[in-house]
Formats: sequence, structure tokens, C-alpha cells
Amino acid sequence: MEKLLRKTGINQSLRLLLIIASLVFGSSAWGQTTTTIFSETFDNFAGTGGNDNLWSGSAAGTDAKTTSADNQGWSFIKGYAADQCVKFGTKNGLGSATTPTLN
Repeated sequence: MEKLLRKTGINQSLRLLLIIASLVFGSSAWGQTTTTIFSETFDNFAGTGGNDNLWSGSAAGTDAKTTSADNQGWSFIKGYAADQCVKFGTKNGLGSATTPTLN
């Protein structure tokens, strides 16, 4: 960065100010933490497909039961249980999922 500033002809005090500002503002994000408000793994889903590398077969005919989900309240359209994941859609159309209500 310093070489780039030198090439542009910016004087030394301004260059130092820009370097300090980039260090202060650039490092402020490191101290921040994140809060998870919703998480779903689908780890309890069983079937063929996804994590076993077999996307065809029984996964296309096994409806995803919302009781197997980590969170109750899911709504699936053409959603099918696979190996610790969910498959959406068929050759006849796309599938979708609606999450439970988030507060």
C-alpha cells in the first residue's frame, strides 16, 4: 500500500494518516462476534442421495418429514429426505422449502 501511495504523489503525513486509518478500521471487524438466529442441519434425515453421492433412486420418492428436522414447522413442496440432507424438485418441476416462523 505504501508503494502505491508513493507512486500517486501523496505527501508523507497524509500517507501515514491513511495507513493508520486502514489499520484501525480494517482491524475493528476482528473483534466482532456473530449471533446465530436460526440453524438447521437436516442430519436426522435418512434416505438415498446427497451425502452418499447417489442423487437418484429412493430419494425421489421419500417425502421429507418435518418431524425429522431440527426445527419444527418446515413446509416442503417436492422436498425429499436424502442422506442427512434434503433434495428439492423432480424431473417434472422445482421444489421448495419454507422455514419455520422466525422471531
